[in-house]
Amino acid sequence: MKKFTRLSNLVLLATAFASASVFAEEVLGDKSPWAGGAELSANISTGNTDIQTLGATAFVDYRASLLNTTLKAGFLRNRTDGKERNRDIRSSLRTGMNVTDHLDFFGLGQYNENKFRGLDKQWLAELGLGLYAFNNDMHSLRLEGGAGFLTENYFPTTLNPYFRTFGIYTGGLAYRLKISEIADLTDDVLMINNFKNSTDWRIQNVAALSSRMTSILSLKLSYSTEYRHVAIPGYKHADNITAAAIVAKF
Repeated sequence: MKKFTRLSNLVLLATAFASASVFAEEVLGDKSPWAGGAELSANISTGNTDIQTLGATAFVDYRASLLNTTLKAGFLRNRTDGKERNRDIRSSLRTGMNVTDHLDFFGLGQYNENKFRGLDKQWLAELGLGLYAFNNDMHSLRLEGGAGFLTENYFPTTLNPYFRTFGIYTGGLAYRLKISEIADLTDDVLMINNFKNSTDWRIQNVAALSSRMTSILSLKLSYSTEYRHVAIPGYKHADNITAAAIVAKF
């Protein structure tokens, strides 16, 4: 019965995405500087916690001639017998200013809670520079570098009542490959380094394969890894998430 209820909920959400996509195609069109999207995913997580759960992500994007701003929020939650066991909440606000077609400056602010890997709260603020090494219809490669500050504390908060704040410098790349008219492969890598402690570095990697069903709806398979060279006490170094998602872009 529980499995049937969960399946019914997924079908209803997928139907809602489809209805929203039709509305976006007929009403919003292609001329608005505003864009947005949402995705619903079924996840299998391994690492500090082995679970099956649901996740969702949404974003709003505003593109002007020089400035691009994106607001993004998402969550991953595990519930057992009606009780929340673990959760991952992420939100970010990013603004970029184009200098040329290939070069831009950006500012980024992030907030994160992740009970799966022992992270109670985390704030990140960064300024950086982005550069497209190449960008064409077939594929693109974007390089980024930045610096800023990171503040975080860990579970259990009774044993870790204080926040750690330190300067960071980051480096990342984003690669996109157009496989066909309806399929794309992407791979995003980000490395965060601690100015105070050179051994305290972290890597995030997300690889995804997307297949377009309509001009709005897509299916996406993804595999993400987060690795901390200095693990949070009581937790493992790495967490991995395999996800299948229905994506709607408006």
